[in-house]
Amino acid sequence: MKKVVEKYPRTLLLIVGEGPKLGSLKFQVKKYKLRNNVVFESWTNDIISYYKTSDIFILTSNYEGGARAPVEAISSGLPVVMTDVPPARELIINDFNGSIVDINDADKMSEKIMELVSDKDKYLKFKENSLRIAEGFITKESYLKLYYKALVDAVISAGV
Repeated sequence: MKKVVEKYPRTLLLIVGEGPKLGSLKFQVKKYKLRNNVVFESWTNDIISYYKTSDIFILTSNYEGGARAPVEAISSGLPVVMTDVPPARELIINDFNGSIVDINDADKMSEKIMELVSDKDKYLKFKENSLRIAEGFITKESYLKLYYKALVDAVISAGV
């Protein structure tokens, strides 16, 4: 974020949620004098409102248990810049709807973020492509119908 702010001083990084690295992140914000550029928000059930008011979704995980956050971001039409963790390979098409960078490659992460900030055409292309990909996502209602059908089929085939 320090590199991004050096080039684009009005950039804001919003970190939503809590976790074991929160204290370390807050320390780094102070250390690198980013208090005006980084805001911490508590965990919330209303994460979608954050996606709708954001420009880019950034995921810097070393590992991910699931792909919920990137799916939500793509569904909101956000370009995604994320580390090469398993959901990235399944959701992000590099240079189509986002960018995938190696884990712990802060230089490449900031480079990809700055590309989207500086190249409006690329940003808009990624945004449009995220929405196109999201059109193929299954809805919660459809998922639950399929789940219920599979459950009923399993019970019937088990002879219960």
